Amino acid sequence: MIRDAIAHESSFNVIHLATMDKADVFVAKSNQWGRLQMARRQFRHPDPMLPEFGAYFASPEDNLLNKLLWYRLGGGGSTLQWNDVLGVIKVQGRNLDQSYLRHWAGELDVLELLQRVLHDAGMS
Repeated sequence: MIRDAIAHESSFNVIHLATMDKADVFVAKSNQWGRLQMARRQFRHPDPMLPEFGAYFASPEDNLLNKLLWYRLGGGGSTLQWNDVLGVIKVQGRNLDQSYLRHWAGELDVLELLQRVLHDAGMS
């Protein structure tokens, strides 16, 4: 599954059997945006109880853009993806890099969706 995800620049998940915690791993695309996402990744310690554990995570902006892409690919009917995008906006608020979002939303053909979700979140 991992080799296939790498070959197709897609995703796979890993599950810690003792806790049943699941992590989704997304293989970076070999295009300009994929390289930029890797450059913008952020190292975090997701569990304060495990300070020795850290991992890289996509920036909030890239997470938001990816979720808009999945929303569009799913035909625009996934309330889960839409609510996830709203959640990112509400948590990050004005810390989001608006110019980066607008630029890449245009490049990825999700600018209209970005404008709509920003409006829904009261940030238009």
